[in-house]
Amino acid sequence: MKILKEKYLELMQEKLNAMNEMLATTESQIFTGTESLVEAEAKAFADYYKLRVGYFAQIKKIEEAMESLDPLDEKDIADAAFTAKVVGFREKMISVAREMALLDEANVAAYNKISAHLRKDENNA
Repeated sequence: MKILKEKYLELMQEKLNAMNEMLATTESQIFTGTESLVEAEAKAFADYYKLRVGYFAQIKKIEEAMESLDPLDEKDIADAAFTAKVVGFREKMISVAREMALLDEANVAAYNKISAHLRKDENNA
């Protein structure tokens, strides 16, 4: 079962890496919803979310691979070092997910401004 546990931990690391990449991509995007930048930001926003779809697909594949290794047996779960590593990965993933949620809130607010400007422009056209 040692190989199974090692593979499981490798997959957890891959998932965390993908989540961190997605977070870094999100942090690199700055959307303001400023009217003068609306067209450029609308395109950038669409491009950004295409990237996000790719990250989510990658994470889903990793999770499916992890599920294929389950269930871990009782000996694996009783292994304190293994369990500590799993818990550590999960805590880091939760932290990244929380950061993403905060950034997403700001991005949704900017998107709403962008959409409002675009609707206003369409109505005035």
